[in-house]
Amino acid sequence: MNLTIYSMEMRRNFRSFLIWTASVCGILFFGMLFYPVINADGLLVQLDPLFENTMMKGLLSAFGADISSLGSLTGFYVTYNSIYNVLLACIFVSTVAANLLAKEEAEKTAEFLYTRPVSRRTVFISKSAVLLTYVTALSLLYFLTGIMAMEFVKKESTTALFVSPRNKAVLADAIKTHSEVIYEAFDLDDESFGKLALSYAAGMLAGNREKVDEMDLDPAAMSGLLEEAGKDPDRFFSAVLDNPDLYMSLFSFPQERKEEFLDNVRKEMEEYKSMKEDFFQSPELLLLFFDTDPSLILDRFSESESSMDKAIELLDLPGDFYSKIYKAYSVRVLLILNLYIFLLLLSMGSLVLLMSLLVKRGRSVLGASLGIVFFFYFINSLSSAASALSPAVKLIGFVSPFTWMDSGFSAPSYGLRWWRVALFLGTSVLSLLLSCRIFRKKDILI
Repeated sequence: MNLTIYSMEMRRNFRSFLIWTASVCGILFFGMLFYPVINADGLLVQLDPLFENTMMKGLLSAFGADISSLGSLTGFYVTYNSIYNVLLACIFVSTVAANLLAKEEAEKTAEFLYTRPVSRRTVFISKSAVLLTYVTALSLLYFLTGIMAMEFVKKESTTALFVSPRNKAVLADAIKTHSEVIYEAFDLDDESFGKLALSYAAGMLAGNREKVDEMDLDPAAMSGLLEEAGKDPDRFFSAVLDNPDLYMSLFSFPQERKEEFLDNVRKEMEEYKSMKEDFFQSPELLLLFFDTDPSLILDRFSESESSMDKAIELLDLPGDFYSKIYKAYSVRVLLILNLYIFLLLLSMGSLVLLMSLLVKRGRSVLGASLGIVFFFYFINSLSSAASALSPAVKLIGFVSPFTWMDSGFSAPSYGLRWWRVALFLGTSVLSLLLSCRIFRKKDILI
């Protein structure tokens, strides 16, 4: 890398970097100040009927949130961040990438630069390092601004459950070590087991959309069915056996197979009873529920810190364990979200840099690069919105790097998924390698 070229290019784009960074971070900070407003006077409750529409739910999911998560500080951050700030950051990065090499021809400086005793490969590496520097700096400042904004409004926010892998392991070890008191610690009885089991089933169903489609089931109807069953499983099984026709229609069971349907229900009822007996005799099933989704066990303590005092004492957990898992926001989650933003900006900048070398000599690609950014952005939004009506449409969205981000912060296993990271890094590395190869052989306009 040539430090002279690097420093010159840094100075050339520095003013633009300051303006764009101040704008993006300023919009984030002042936008987050509106969070207390949307939680005041039951505003979200009033908006709930609007988001009952399937299309609206899909559109909201495009920004990594739903009406329930929007009430949390992190949910508001993700939604607001996805709608405005990521798009603005991509525009800035694309602008820099579009001009890094093309500007030398447009400003007639190519003849001077490329006759210096510096190889084109060195020129390319030096200018690419500028892009990487600005992407890193913008991502870091954006992350720090998010922390400051959340600290500023967290006193007026509700707490949410954030179980880090470390705290999850601590609680799992406590359950194994003090297995004789876990039912008392978590206030588990027959009624709570029914809710646990059905919540677990609902989570498995939500995570297996292909199975739902294969069985020709209505996801909304199935969610309602599981909610009904969770209130009183024993009564629910009796209701199905007493009025099978009503439930057969949901599963598209023909009338001639009515006896088969009833036999299946009886088997499920026996399995449920057997599972309930096993649950209160061994902690393995509780650990299964907990490992799949810690919120199934811990959500009961969300109302106040004192609600968990008994569990902390019986399981010999640290005295501040409640504050470790219930908080306004999680720095870990915020860091993961911003790492995805960094990877997105890097891949978009690399793609635009490649595009700038594919056009005819001396042509500006600024307009085309912005068009690419908006194209990818709306492909992601529209595919997410339409996927609520047709899940297969979601696959179309994966042509867009915006779709490769994972904003599902409320998922128990939320983290950097290797295949998402591989898509981002693979796109970036391949684009930069191709750009370097093309640049070294390109006939430059002088």
